[in-house]
Amino acid sequence: MRTYLMKGLLGLLIVNAGWAGANAAETVSRTQIISKNSGLLLIFSGTPNNYPLQQRVNVNDSRQLFDVKLDGSVGSIVNVASGRCVTANGNSVWAGLKSFDCSARADQKFHVKKLSDGSYEIRSYGNSAGLCLDVSGASKSSGASIIQNTCSGSLSQKFLMAGLNLPSAPAPTPTPAPAPTPEPTPVPAPTPTPTPVPTPVPTPPTGGTVINNSSELAAALANAKGGESFVLKDGSYSIHLSNKLYSSLVTVSGSRNAKFGSWNKITGVKNLMFSGVSFNHSSAATDNDVLVNPDKVENLVFKNVAFNGTNGNGTGVYVKSYQSAKGITISGGSASYMLNGHMFSNVSNLLIEGHDFHHLSSDGVQMASVSGVVLRNNEFHDGQTRSGAHPDCIQFVTHAGTSENALIENNICSGPTQGFNSFGTYAVNNVIIRNNIFHIAYTNNVMLVNCTGEVSGNQLFSDKVASGNIPLIRISGGSVKLFGNKRDGANYL
Repeated sequence: MRTYLMKGLLGLLIVNAGWAGANAAETVSRTQIISKNSGLLLIFSGTPNNYPLQQRVNVNDSRQLFDVKLDGSVGSIVNVASGRCVTANGNSVWAGLKSFDCSARADQKFHVKKLSDGSYEIRSYGNSAGLCLDVSGASKSSGASIIQNTCSGSLSQKFLMAGLNLPSAPAPTPTPAPAPTPEPTPVPAPTPTPTPVPTPVPTPPTGGTVINNSSELAAALANAKGGESFVLKDGSYSIHLSNKLYSSLVTVSGSRNAKFGSWNKITGVKNLMFSGVSFNHSSAATDNDVLVNPDKVENLVFKNVAFNGTNGNGTGVYVKSYQSAKGITISGGSASYMLNGHMFSNVSNLLIEGHDFHHLSSDGVQMASVSGVVLRNNEFHDGQTRSGAHPDCIQFVTHAGTSENALIENNICSGPTQGFNSFGTYAVNNVIIRNNIFHIAYTNNVMLVNCTGEVSGNQLFSDKVASGNIPLIRISGGSVKLFGNKRDGANYL
């Protein structure tokens, strides 16, 4: 067996045109399947059966790796993380592909056809013979569904796979596909309220002063003025930093083996970025990886940082602010095995993007009295059930005050949790929840009370494994526009 792992979107060499040869047998292990239309990677939103196949930004884990096993021109596509097969969904055009236990069933067999531009067409061989894998709506958004559609040669039906190198042969004749039912003409969407525009995430500088231990780091940060870069050697660190208003961004970078313990404290700091390192708290229920208790905290960035717990306790970044913090960014990286991912109060200009939340016992992101919030391209999955916990992927705690101007888009929420929840005394004004995917165990996929804004273009899926509950969008009071949402592939609200 040969193993291939793609190093980047440009590092592809795929040769030979035409269908895979009738006598060729080939297994390509741990390959990424990439939409040529969007450059995004195929992924299942969860590891159990019946989870939808989607495209997603690169989150660097095995859920975006597949074993392509071909015998002649026909074979199966197996997800590395779950061991489950990509499975067609009946005979319906526009139905989404899903995960299911691998077997000899025909709806888990696909023809892989090499096209003249080096990309591949993936055509169903079983129950939906003749239909091609396609990105729903030719979307370029992270979280868009992979569906089965009449083969057209369109860009959204072309995929890249590293390492696939088979002899060519004439295409077998598939069973004719059923004539598709015309898709209903969509209702024109109302003009959305303008959304907050986040500040671009800065890029860490290369090079910098090498730091060997916590004492050296404390001294370096105490003497820094602005623009410095400090590179941590692997080892254990802590940080307690206060009243440092750097003139420009100061960067602390390192590998995942540059490990900060729990109860790191940041107060009154401006222009500080952590890049690539990890924060790891102990088992105490109240531990936090980073406690931000700010007066004048501004432009605090965590780029590709891993926040790790041990047994479902504690929180990653906990911004406990009685005076407003401004400009908190978490980009890339992950939050795992804690009670809550991150918690924020009295923060303006909060950006969380491309973050992987998993194995949490309660909320992924919890917010109170915040404004200018952007949460996009994040994934919440594999939550841990815990007695007394009330898990939500994203929650506004509105007992503590009004929040406003929030954009929640292109996120994936799956597992034993609720989706987006805003419930309490105060409202969230101008909240836009759009183009997200919910595949969860509870009824409340989106719940808004006394809020204003928009809920649009979201996809809700029934979790047949966990509960069989019917997914719902629940709106009570306020003024919220609803359009373009779908439930199990059908028009909903």
